[in-house]
Amino acid sequence: MVMDFSLDSPAVVEVAISAQGSPEVYTFTLSQNQAGRRQMKWELPKDLGDDLRPALITVAATDNTGGFNLIGLGVGPRAVGSVAIDQLRFGPDGIHATHRETATYRFFSHSDFEKISAEFWKLGSGSHYAFVNSQPVKGGVGANRWIGDAGQCFWDGFDTRHRISEGLHKFLVRVWDSQGDWVTALSGTAVNVGQ
Repeated sequence: MVMDFSLDSPAVVEVAISAQGSPEVYTFTLSQNQAGRRQMKWELPKDLGDDLRPALITVAATDNTGGFNLIGLGVGPRAVGSVAIDQLRFGPDGIHATHRETATYRFFSHSDFEKISAEFWKLGSGSHYAFVNSQPVKGGVGANRWIGDAGQCFWDGFDTRHRISEGLHKFLVRVWDSQGDWVTALSGTAVNVGQ
């Protein structure tokens, strides 16, 4: 498992995994985390098994007086060399949906993945996000490739019900394959959607 994150102040970061069919909740404490960005890797316990199944993963920073930003999270050999999806770009800073302005996005993949979803999440109070919309990226992605280079991937600022989603939004990428490897990564930049 790999996690890319940043802290505004020192904190203890805990990751808990509850897998379907497993009676135990596995908790990993990532301690001695100073402020700044870091990437942590660790082995999952063999008790979790090798079969694919749903799981709930929670991440929390405790004793943190500043902010905690989860940048990327992944499981499996294709995800772990580094976070296999990175260099997310989402811009410009703001768009007006009624003027048909769009936000472009792009990212880089270090590994092969069969399925990709580009998602748009609205920033709420605190560090809460609300799902707004998603776009499948057909054909998967090959290793060492850009998706969205030259501005061909864009979002119009509308939610799934075709209503303008006003406010700040971030771009999230989910990739996965049939072997069970997956990665999710969140853009560091946000786009403000207005009328």
